[in-house]
Amino acid sequence: MTRPADGQRPRLRSSVPSAIVLLSAIALAACGAPSSEPADGEELVVVVLPFEVQGQQEGAGYVGRAVAESVAISLAQAEDLRLLESPNSAEPTVEGATRLITGKLVREGGSVRAALQLRDPVKDALLWETEISSDGGDLSALASRLAMHTIQHMGVTFPDRYDYIGAVTGGTEMSESPLTARAQESWRRNDIVGLLETSTSLIDQYPDDPAAHVLNAWALMFAWDATPSNEVHLSQLKERLVTLDRVDPSSPYDELIRGYIYRSSGQPEQARASYSQVLTRTDISSTARAWALRQRSFTYLQVGNAEAARGDAEEAVGLDPSNASSHVALSKSLEALDRLDGAISRSEQALALQPASWRQHQRLGLVLTRAGKFDEAAVSIDRACRLSDSQEACANLAVVFQRGGREVEAQAAATHAESLAASGWGYYNLACFWALAGERTQAIDGLSRSLELGFADALIDTDPDLDSLRNDPGFEAILEAVEDRLNSLRQLTRSVFPWQARIATSPRVSSA
Repeated sequence: MTRPADGQRPRLRSSVPSAIVLLSAIALAACGAPSSEPADGEELVVVVLPFEVQGQQEGAGYVGRAVAESVAISLAQAEDLRLLESPNSAEPTVEGATRLITGKLVREGGSVRAALQLRDPVKDALLWETEISSDGGDLSALASRLAMHTIQHMGVTFPDRYDYIGAVTGGTEMSESPLTARAQESWRRNDIVGLLETSTSLIDQYPDDPAAHVLNAWALMFAWDATPSNEVHLSQLKERLVTLDRVDPSSPYDELIRGYIYRSSGQPEQARASYSQVLTRTDISSTARAWALRQRSFTYLQVGNAEAARGDAEEAVGLDPSNASSHVALSKSLEALDRLDGAISRSEQALALQPASWRQHQRLGLVLTRAGKFDEAAVSIDRACRLSDSQEACANLAVVFQRGGREVEAQAAATHAESLAASGWGYYNLACFWALAGERTQAIDGLSRSLELGFADALIDTDPDLDSLRNDPGFEAILEAVEDRLNSLRQLTRSVFPWQARIATSPRVSSA
């Protein structure tokens, strides 16, 4: 059963354009309203209270605290303000604060609106408020943009740092372009085609802005990952990274992309070297650091070092608590350590942060399955199937029903999955169901079909759902074919990317 994961340097003090996220920014400075900036000699001491959450019931309290904490973490990077306490404090107090931040999140399907208010708690006065939205519902990027906009308004100093990809908008001119808004929303919706189109247009309009090349490189990376045998996308990605290196030689994004390519092609040690190199930098934001940490966590899992994976994932959650992927990384590492209660809890938190994501419902269902809670798992994966109508999720539902002894429902789910658009993971999961149901020939045929559709994952070597097929000549042939495909992917990445030699000769990071 599938267990898949998931130009200038960004000017953070001016990277929150009205054309992208700002619906309203109301500065109440007219008519004698109090100023948001500190008076001479006044220290800015800020308290961020948990956000109110509307349009969501399950996990709403956690979401409100996580977003507030993400805002606070971003604010804490400013050089001339002080955070009084964490939004997760049991009994938050505003005593001693000179600025108070409150907020509200409103869920509307897959989108979310966020309102933030900056108040003077001493005078009980509203100083300023703003409202932003995200069609993709990315709370981490939303919290980062809220914080940066607030920092701009307060006039405090923020260091120039490279940010999380979800917050990269480029220089002033590019950041105001509607194309940038469309590119970012395509990224948040995992719309590869849309991101390719908009980022290509951004390069045409802003050829000297590194952010345009970063967004396009990310699109090409995702396009390659969706079809790993496509050498064209890798070749285009190489050209894009060469250009990025020319317009911004200090960019960390090329190293992050290298790490992703290596991890996806079964080269975890090379991937880990890339992520470790990024993590030595002092010019990346807390959210960008969390991004590199959770990716490195996944590479540790690939080589069986679950404890190291847990350490990186816990640090990622601490730096970026409103990012669902950080919680997924921690859930997976805890699952690998057989700490299943913790793994379930973290998956529930990831789902609370992304309640409209079918992958988060599926992830929770998978860890519940691992814990033997088949009925609960079926509820989660049935939701994933209904939300996505994908063969991958619906075939997983057949597996969970079968493992829970609900054989009639399992067969019905498998029949439905067969009727859906075919995919590599979809037929892999159908093969798992057929293997569990004792249909060996059908299972082998399903794995062959999965190979035809591009499947290439080492999970097939250890997946217990396929244990009944071990030692079958047909299954052994498929194992060899998967390994050959993985080797081809490794060779392809080595031949296409000119910096393979630099990675290969860099100090190797121990998996111990």
